[in-house]
Amino acid sequence: MVARIWGQGLVAGRLHTTTGQRLRVIHPGRANTDTGPDFKEAWLAVAGRRLRGDVEVHLRSSQWRSHGHHKDRTYNGVVLQVVWQDDIRGPTQLQDGGQAPVLALEPYLGGSVDEIWRRAAAQRRAPCGAGRGEGLGARLDQLGRKRFLAKARRFKAGLSHTRPDQVLYEGIMEALGYAKNQGPFLGLAQRLPLDRLEAASQGLGHQEAVLVVEALLLGGAGLLPSQRRTGPQGDDPFVARLEGLWRARGGDAVVEEGAWCLLRVRPENLPSRRLAAAARLLARYRGQGLLAGISQWVGEAVAKASPRALEEALRVEDQGYWANHYDFGLPARPRSPGLLGRGRAAEIAVNVILPFFWAFSGPASGIMSLYEGYPKLGDNHITRYMMARLGADGSAMGSAQRQQGLIQLYKAFCRRGGCSRCPLVRPS
Repeated sequence: MVARIWGQGLVAGRLHTTTGQRLRVIHPGRANTDTGPDFKEAWLAVAGRRLRGDVEVHLRSSQWRSHGHHKDRTYNGVVLQVVWQDDIRGPTQLQDGGQAPVLALEPYLGGSVDEIWRRAAAQRRAPCGAGRGEGLGARLDQLGRKRFLAKARRFKAGLSHTRPDQVLYEGIMEALGYAKNQGPFLGLAQRLPLDRLEAASQGLGHQEAVLVVEALLLGGAGLLPSQRRTGPQGDDPFVARLEGLWRARGGDAVVEEGAWCLLRVRPENLPSRRLAAAARLLARYRGQGLLAGISQWVGEAVAKASPRALEEALRVEDQGYWANHYDFGLPARPRSPGLLGRGRAAEIAVNVILPFFWAFSGPASGIMSLYEGYPKLGDNHITRYMMARLGADGSAMGSAQRQQGLIQLYKAFCRRGGCSRCPLVRPS
C-alpha cells in the first residue's frame, strides 16, 4: 500500500526528509516490474538540488538492510527511500558508499496505511483525463514524428565524423543490448569497429567467417567461458573452437565481464546470444558490406511500400550451438524465437534502420512513409505505463509511430513533471 500511495502521488503538502531537507516530488517514477528498486526514473528536488534516479519503498526504513539492499549494487541508483515509519533515524547506505535520503510518510498522513489508501483513492481523479479524446491519435502521431526526427538528428551528427557503415553498425549493436545492456554493446562496437571485423573475415567461407567474427565479439566482450569466473568449458568442440580463434588473434577483452547486466535478463536476450546473432548478421553482408546490404532491403521496402520487409533483413534463426543454448553451458528450451526474432528485428527497424537511412539518404527517400505505415510493435514497460496513465485502450495505438509518441510523451513531459506543458492538454 505504501508503494501505491507513493506511485500515484497521494502524498501532498510540504514534504521533508527525515533529516529535515525540503523535498519536492517532480515525478514519483515508473513502477518497476523487474528486479531492483520499486520505482525507476523518478525526478525529485531535495534541498533545491534536482535528483533523477530510483526510489525504493518499505514499510520501515530498517528493511533496507534486512533485505540486503546495502550489499546490492542494483540499488546504487536509489535517490530516495520512502517508508511509512523511520525506525533507524539516518540516511540509506548504498553498496558503493553513497547515501540516499529517507521520506517517512506517517507524519503526513493520519490513520493506518489502508485507511489512507481507501480515502485518497475515493477522492482521486485520473491524472491524465484531459489527454483522452478524439484527437489523441493525431497528437501521438506528432510526438512520434518528433521522436523519429530526434533519432535521425543523432545519426546525422554521427555521420559528420564517422564512416556511415560504422554508424549503422553501432546503432544495431546498441539496439541488441536492449535497455539493460545498451551501454556495453555500444562500447564494444566502438572499441571493436566494423572494419576490423570485416578484415578478419575477408576471404573466408561463410561458416568460418561467422566463427571468426563471433570469437572476436564474444572475446572482446569478455564473455567467452575462459574469461568468466565460472571457468572454461573447453569440453565442447564449438566452445573450444571459439576459444582457439580468440587466442590465435591475441585479443584482449575491451569490455569487462562486470559491465554486463545479466540479472533478470530473459534467457533469449542474454548478451552472448545477441552477440552470436550479431556475428551471423555481419557475416551475411560481408560480401557487399553491411551498409550496402541493408540499403538494398530499404530500397525494396520503399518501392513496395512494405515496411515489414525490413525485418527479413535483420532476422537470424537459431543455428548450431545456439539452437539449443541460451548461453555457454546453459541449455535452451525448445521453440526459441530465434537468435534475432521478428519482434526485435521490428524494434531495430523502427528505432535504428529507418531514422539512420532518413539521415543518410535525406527526406525525399520515402523513409518517413515507411515509418508512418509501420504496424504496432510489442508493448514495453513505458507504453504499458502510459496507456494506463492516459486511460486509453489499444484502438488508439495501432501503429509503431503512436507507440513512439507515447515514449516521447513520457520522456519529455511525464517523467519531468511537465503536466502544465503537456501537448495532450495544450497541443502545439
